[in-house]
Amino acid sequence: MSRGLQLVALCCLCVVALGLVATGSAAATSELVVETTGSYDAETKTFTGTYEYDLPSNVRELTVQFDELGTDGIAVSDTANLKQVDDTTFEWTGGSDPVIELDVDPSRSQIGAGNYADGETGFIMTPSPRLSWTYTGSNPTVVNRASFDGTGHATTRAMYAGEHAHHTDAAGTMVASVIVPAELESEIDAEAQLSQATAAAEFAEWRLQHDRLTLYVLPGEHTPQRQGGQAIGNVAWVASDSAAVDTVDNVPAHELAHIFLGSFGDDEMLWLTEATGEYYGYLIALNSGQGTFDEFYDTVTDERYEDAILTDPAVVSQSTADYQKGAHVLAGLDAAIRTETDGESTLLDVLTQETYDLEDYDEFKAAVVDVSGEPALAAWIDQYVDGEETPAIPDDESLFTLPGSTTDEFTKVGFATELGPSPQFSVSGLHRDLPLRDSEPTVWVGERVSTTATIENVGSEDGAHTIPMLVDGHIAATETVHLEAGETATVTIGHNLTSSGTYELAVADESITVTARDPASPQVDSITADIDPVRGVETPLEIPVSNPANRTAIGTVPIEADGEQVGEVRVALESGEQRTVRTEIVPPTAGEVTITAGAVSAELTVREPDTGSDTPEQVLDSMPGFGGVTASSVIVLVVLAFAGVHAVQRR
Repeated sequence: MSRGLQLVALCCLCVVALGLVATGSAAATSELVVETTGSYDAETKTFTGTYEYDLPSNVRELTVQFDELGTDGIAVSDTANLKQVDDTTFEWTGGSDPVIELDVDPSRSQIGAGNYADGETGFIMTPSPRLSWTYTGSNPTVVNRASFDGTGHATTRAMYAGEHAHHTDAAGTMVASVIVPAELESEIDAEAQLSQATAAAEFAEWRLQHDRLTLYVLPGEHTPQRQGGQAIGNVAWVASDSAAVDTVDNVPAHELAHIFLGSFGDDEMLWLTEATGEYYGYLIALNSGQGTFDEFYDTVTDERYEDAILTDPAVVSQSTADYQKGAHVLAGLDAAIRTETDGESTLLDVLTQETYDLEDYDEFKAAVVDVSGEPALAAWIDQYVDGEETPAIPDDESLFTLPGSTTDEFTKVGFATELGPSPQFSVSGLHRDLPLRDSEPTVWVGERVSTTATIENVGSEDGAHTIPMLVDGHIAATETVHLEAGETATVTIGHNLTSSGTYELAVADESITVTARDPASPQVDSITADIDPVRGVETPLEIPVSNPANRTAIGTVPIEADGEQVGEVRVALESGEQRTVRTEIVPPTAGEVTITAGAVSAELTVREPDTGSDTPEQVLDSMPGFGGVTASSVIVLVVLAFAGVHAVQRR
């Protein structure tokens, strides 16, 4: 990702592509939310993408540019609060949040090769806007969300329309998903694909630019001949007849490698893009338990195109030499770098460094020499990349692992996850603990939405499984359990909603849309002391509180003595409810002390400890306070009784 930063008066300018996060020298204190909503019209066989930009108050100007608008099959159907300045660019300079709507014709769009529409189903790779904005203060963080209006699935880079199965799992900081059309579900081993995808994400943390990856399986009759798949950004598709992952040489692994590594240029370096996809696809498959090392070795030493000159773009464009010979050469180069550095460095250190431009052949050689510390490898590259030979590959399994792993760790482990008992989701905390029976329930900010999941290791090996809870498609919480083969465990996973809004929470294949509302603040009516207060001695207080609002009131009311907090009252009240809560304070000084709770203050006479006789209960005279109560945290003192409320087990 590249970003230009320029001082303009008191504002800053930021440029970022959709899906990447812009950062600045100051900590981000706001979010620029890009909400992409997809839909599909079966009659016209047209996809529509609606891009809504929820801008924070410190953003002054926004420019949205769709370079794809200059190509066939993509047209603007509607805009709001945007001015079009040329064929591809729109500007917002204030007022309501901007919206742009694009129609995409799968039969004409050139974004991606797997686009199609067939009756009620279809698939497209979507346009990707480039954003630039000016802001004051801290640079906003870009947050991307995607949803599909109707039956389908959407990401920020692709949309599928139609009935489908959604398989998802967490891998470190990334969520991996596999989307399989309903008509293909019986013939596609989606869990095996997901296992490979999560393994790839775990092993590829060195290259993660995204917090999620999505693999779509498409019907083979709708994909281009002789093209098994394609990757763009953090999304890939594979044809159904190329979706098997039971061998080292498999298409999904190749496309996953592209997601992590991207492309490397043209001309003399055109070969490197597919060579890395092929070689690291083999490694991903091998290191996630697909195939054996013998199979890997036989595949990577395939001598087809052994005399091809990889630096010749004509050779690459007219053959698959960059796949076969390219993978062979990279395997030899990877082994050489590991050998020269005693395993301290690998080819990945070359591909992920930022000092050298790998689109240039000489810079690529310089990067290899720098990482390996061996000048002779420059001549090695000339011999095999720019020459008509292939290198010998060591028959040593330890030279072909991915970071943080060893080959003896790659055993197949399968997991099955079920949610239950019904209902799957519940809310707890604050003042209640109950199932969420509504299809789109309302909860209060600060409450915890959780579910219980039963996980079974259905494989033949012991292993660990991480189950994520997604909030609007992003990992919000995870629970990890280690299971022996055949073992079953039950875990509870949940997330506290800390701000108002509507959220989609998902665990395994179940999801729920929850609206979180800010509660009202409880009102303090008066303050009563049960005994004659004595300095340094615990003094009980009774504080009548009420809730005149038309919604639940939840809050912590601090109690102050002469401006110093000495206690607090924690309450939750339904609309119209009144209650007296009890607490204690220890007066820090003697004399006339002002006690404040919420918007009520009173004068309390505190005597010294040695003066002491008991006096009757006194009611303090209330006087106007110093403003409304601010609920700085959301904690519960009292659990309300609800008919039919059932406790849920929580960890």
